Amino acid sequence: MHVKWESDILALGCLVRELNINLGLSLTFRTLSLSNTNSV
Repeated sequence: MHVKWESDILALGCLVRELNINLGLSLTFRTLSLSNTNSV
């Protein structure tokens, strides 16, 4: 039971990290495209 709970937290941590990376990438691309349109 304890091991299951621990692995669940690890899986959740990986999922959160992946979501954060995806959000960061999309935000970065959005700001990059915005600054590109502004400069042009």
